[in-house]
Amino acid sequence: MDTLIIPLGEECYTCQSIDAKFSNSFRKYGFPFDYVGHTFVEKIYDNLIDMFKNNKTNFDITDYEKICETNMHGEQCYFGNIKYGFRYWHDIIEKDDDCNIFIDKYNRRYTRLYELIKESTSIIFLSVNHFDNIYKNINKYNEIIKLYELLYSINTNIKFLAINYNDVDVTVSSNLHFINLPVDRNLFFEKSKDIFTKTLYEYVANNIHLFAS
Repeated sequence: MDTLIIPLGEECYTCQSIDAKFSNSFRKYGFPFDYVGHTFVEKIYDNLIDMFKNNKTNFDITDYEKICETNMHGEQCYFGNIKYGFRYWHDIIEKDDDCNIFIDKYNRRYTRLYELIKESTSIIFLSVNHFDNIYKNINKYNEIIKLYELLYSINTNIKFLAINYNDVDVTVSSNLHFINLPVDRNLFFEKSKDIFTKTLYEYVANNIHLFAS
């Protein structure tokens, strides 16, 4: 199997940066953290360590609950994971059986992720800091190290690309790279985020293949 690229939080723009260019190559499958809000890396770590410790990829209604909030779609009821705080903004619950449909959907995605990692598949994990943190210059270097070490302890055939989790570019090893894309904090938040997002898409499109070798 060719190298896969799998998004690991913290905003939808991580997955979108991949899909915008690589939908027919690196991106062959859906995964649990694709277009999911509030997938903070420390919570992904908690989620994955529970999965690998318990060898559990199937969840029931006691693990996943529907939650109703006001979100980007207006007054909507969306699927969510209360335990880890993940918000599936795009999985809107409109009828009673939707929750079970989404449980089945994410069971498949977690099982796929679990099996690919355990099978020592060649994987590039891509994670981008939440822009709220980037704009405030809040870094998560230690949290990324912890998540990377967990994944690498299971599959040494992985690479991890962490974007804007550190002030400067750092190559921790041939498998873990911290990349720091420019951010203009003199602009208003939304404008700064828009420019950063475009820069992110360009960077992924032009550079991600370099990490696949």
